[in-house]
Amino acid sequence: MMRLISGLAVASVLLCSAGFGAERLAGLSRAGELYVSPAGDDAAAGTRQAPFATLKEAREAVRELKKQDPSKDITVWFDEGTYAFTETEVFGLEDSGSEKQKISYRALPGKEVVFSAGAPVTNWKTSHGEIVYAELPEAWTDRVQNAKAWYPYALFDADGPLTRSRSVGFAPLDTAEDKVPGESNIGHFFMLKYNMDRDFIRCPEGVLKPWKNAADVEVFGMPTHQWLVNYLPVESLDYENNRINLSLDATYPVKRVFPSAGSGMENGKWVRRYLPDSLWIENAIEDIDEPGEWAYDSAARRIYLWPRAPGAEATVRVPMLREIIRVEGVNDTKGDADRPVKNLHFEGITFAHGNRDVWIKDSIGLQHDWEMFDTDSALVRFRGAENCSVKDSVFRDSGGTGVRIDLYGQGIEVSGCKMHDIGHTGILLAGYGPGTKDVNKGNLISNNDIHDFGQLYWHGCGIHVWQSGHNRITHNRIWRGPYNGLVMCGVRGRWIRSMEKGTPIHLASLKSSFFPKDLHAKACDYVYNRQRELIPTIRWDEIGEPKTADEFVKFLHARHNLFEDNEVHNLVEKMGDGNAIYLSCTGLENRLRRNLVYNVPTIQPFRYDDDQIGTMVTENIIVNLKPDSEHGTVVMKRGNVFNNNIVVWDTERGPGVSVGAWPPDFSEISEPLSASRNILVNLNARNHDRFLHVKAGKWYQPERWEIDNNLYWHPEMKDGGKVLAKRTLDLLPEGHGVDVHSRAGDPLFQCLEKWDFNLKPESPALKLGFKPIERSQIGLLSDPAFERIAREGVLPQSRSFINSRPKSSYVLEDVGDRL
Repeated sequence: MMRLISGLAVASVLLCSAGFGAERLAGLSRAGELYVSPAGDDAAAGTRQAPFATLKEAREAVRELKKQDPSKDITVWFDEGTYAFTETEVFGLEDSGSEKQKISYRALPGKEVVFSAGAPVTNWKTSHGEIVYAELPEAWTDRVQNAKAWYPYALFDADGPLTRSRSVGFAPLDTAEDKVPGESNIGHFFMLKYNMDRDFIRCPEGVLKPWKNAADVEVFGMPTHQWLVNYLPVESLDYENNRINLSLDATYPVKRVFPSAGSGMENGKWVRRYLPDSLWIENAIEDIDEPGEWAYDSAARRIYLWPRAPGAEATVRVPMLREIIRVEGVNDTKGDADRPVKNLHFEGITFAHGNRDVWIKDSIGLQHDWEMFDTDSALVRFRGAENCSVKDSVFRDSGGTGVRIDLYGQGIEVSGCKMHDIGHTGILLAGYGPGTKDVNKGNLISNNDIHDFGQLYWHGCGIHVWQSGHNRITHNRIWRGPYNGLVMCGVRGRWIRSMEKGTPIHLASLKSSFFPKDLHAKACDYVYNRQRELIPTIRWDEIGEPKTADEFVKFLHARHNLFEDNEVHNLVEKMGDGNAIYLSCTGLENRLRRNLVYNVPTIQPFRYDDDQIGTMVTENIIVNLKPDSEHGTVVMKRGNVFNNNIVVWDTERGPGVSVGAWPPDFSEISEPLSASRNILVNLNARNHDRFLHVKAGKWYQPERWEIDNNLYWHPEMKDGGKVLAKRTLDLLPEGHGVDVHSRAGDPLFQCLEKWDFNLKPESPALKLGFKPIERSQIGLLSDPAFERIAREGVLPQSRSFINSRPKSSYVLEDVGDRL
């Protein structure tokens, strides 16, 4: 397909060579409907009997129909088949509908219509053994898209994504120059030193090899922390010193990863164990050792493949694009003169075979680089759009994200879609960074079945909401993912400049005698001039110099969101420190109501993390049965509401609900918090921890806490947990007025074993003010969660690649190596 011109410039493009004569225009106007078929002809009339062949030609015809009658709805119908795209189709203002005119691009009823960004790879030849190769056309490899050179980061055949070659895993080396004596200094050192030195990796002996396509290998893995992965391009290989020099900074220095399952007290001493396999070399031809694996040699323009099955190479497609559709109006990033595309809709279409996103030096990370700000990583992207939609569509077999709503995005609906085998995130809503511009809001994400996402970027989640507010996220099923299910976040206050000449808040307090001044200065310089995470999104000229959390929170736009009636389960299957639902540094007044959360193997299924305040979590059912982690089930930091929920857990250690009462960054006032009228059930006979535990420290302010009327139950204990219930808040003195009316007792579920959480009429929870949870509409509208569970049961508990392994599989840290 021909290259398109994006934005307003498209308006000046002449009609395509086929032309629209007067007779042809008259026929189009009378119809009000256009038709497209893979067997069509772009010189045809666009009727059912004489369809167009491409979306591009149909879009040109739509522009003409709009001129003929700007108030008549227009529908473009697509017949069954695969439509190949080699250039992103950009829908600008000239393609917009209006309040009076709806423009739709739809699959004909009952037809499977595939919009594919994949080009067939042909002319396969035998290389060696089971491996074949094909040479790609030079015209493909010379392409540049949005400052990113084209490169095949993903590959697909008829059965789905293929696996790029990967070496045996290894752990990087930590050497003496990484260390500061004295364990008391560890936190300070991590905050400073680990802000720098992100552009190299020290490898164990034998990792670096003379690969045939050494210029093409990438390092994949977790830099220091278990909550993200990086794909790191190689600048050079230093074989003599076993060092990889990187052409792009890692998110953090590439050090060893210490999972929670490998560390703890043993024989009265604290020990740490690290993963032996937190990094891998990808794309080396020599590492193709299983069916379905491939690698690319750019010098020879050859793809090498061990076919998944004999002859399967005939169905291989290589991705030509990251975006297939972009709906893009005018985004006034500095002012308020946005002009969005309106009333444009896509329905019943399958989108497939997109490329994986690649980071460049100008990339800006969201949260912990879990997505990139304002980039072309999704099959369908709304960027400057209003009252548009994609419905009842399929997003599959792709290296990137499914749908993005970027910058100005209002009234966008993503509903009834199925997403699976996605390389990154299912759906991303991303507005502007902290400042006064708040134009990503009021969207509907509903009734979507999202699973097997994050297949390349393991930290990819089902739905990610960043600096976007007033959205309704309802009736979705998010499941079988490597990390988080739902993420809602913004920018933490610690990154805001203090009054001390541009020193970040969290670094300003760390000046101490053992830090050379130049090291501190370098760390601060790195944060503000090289750090990819979040800092570049902050609109400094708009926020001024906020001195308190209250002054800063008004710039956090992920506010007033409703997350309701969703089913979120079987997550964190690869990474650690993850959650089914994760909230951090959003704005105020977010509501999470009537969600079912279960089967998360590590840490806490439900987590309010740093700087999270003003969130109301009510009427949720959270079940954590037999996880690999020894932690609790819900972590609530700072002032939030957790009321009228059911929490059932079977963990060896940890409370059901852990509440941190300390305030957000740069605030001495703890927000009011509430944890009342909950049913907390501990099923583990070995777990004698509290049902609910409050950590307050110096912010001991019980007068600001509403914790009462909870029902605690421990059926594995003779007294039903009465002693544990009494211990729940035993740090508080008599007369504190907190948890006075809570009690231990059987909640009298109709049938816990069958996941029937309806209460019997005589339940003591009802007497404490608990309101029954309406469960019938939780999950997909077409397949409600509890109906399916009653019919099929629940999926087996997920296992985590990082934490679901015996301690003997980790490497015990040498005491002499410890920081």
